[in-house]
Amino acid sequence: MKRRLSDHDKLEQLYLLYEQRMYAIAYGILHQVEQAEDAVQESFIKIIKHLDKIKDPGDNKAKGYVTRIVTNAAIDTYRKNQRESKRTIQAEQQVMEEMNSYIDIHLDHLLEEDHMKNLINELPLIYVDVVMLRCFYEYSVKETADILKISPSTVRKRYERAKKILLKEKGEEINEMAKELRPKDK
Repeated sequence: MKRRLSDHDKLEQLYLLYEQRMYAIAYGILHQVEQAEDAVQESFIKIIKHLDKIKDPGDNKAKGYVTRIVTNAAIDTYRKNQRESKRTIQAEQQVMEEMNSYIDIHLDHLLEEDHMKNLINELPLIYVDVVMLRCFYEYSVKETADILKISPSTVRKRYERAKKILLKEKGEEINEMAKELRPKDK
């Protein structure tokens, strides 16, 4: 007659038999050592709670059960990473949009100053036309493109490049203003 294994013995056998396989599965999904180790640990915690479902740690049924648990744990962690990554990207995009808006507002304000007009005139001619039409005459991107007989994407790109050149010239002043917009670390 076969002796029944204690829960401690079952757990020890499961660990010896499947720990490396579980880690390989988790790492294959997560591609991060620490998170794969955490997934294996979480899996063993779940297995401990359901040791009564495992009769023989060496059979295929136990192997499938352990594999399924670690796979689910790793996938849950992967999904959590994706959600956090998406939130981070959205927050960064929002900050960039706010900063661009802030810079646009201050660029428009600075354009009214005589020394900015001089800086604009020092820009390469392809940028001067775009900045003048967009800022001084307040033409839309499409209207500016039609006037200059270029594509709207070219207008946007030239305007962005002109802003970068102007920001480099007026960098310190604008950087100080932009810092006020950045969210404070908590």
